[in-house]
Amino acid sequence: MPRKNKYATTKDIVKAVVKKLKLDEAIVKKIADLYIEEIKKNILEDKQVRLAGFGIIELTKWKPTAIYDINVKEKVKKEIRTLYFHPSSSLKKKILN
Repeated sequence: MPRKNKYATTKDIVKAVVKKLKLDEAIVKKIADLYIEEIKKNILEDKQVRLAGFGIIELTKWKPTAIYDINVKEKVKKEIRTLYFHPSSSLKKKILN
């Protein structure tokens, strides 16, 4: 019996859209890839990405911190960057109910 994947992949999303809208799978895949690339591009340009009904994704920069780099055997100041996701209030309500 095959194991069920606990992740939703781009392929799964494309299949669902194809099934619901009866569109060509290649076109939907291309649209999904372009959509994801635009989100990545905007995040890397330090822009907030607001997706209605989903939330906000943005790049958060922490103040430079001294980190011991094992490659150069000394402390190096590095700026830590992480992604921050703030879910929309409608998504929060659905999660909490």
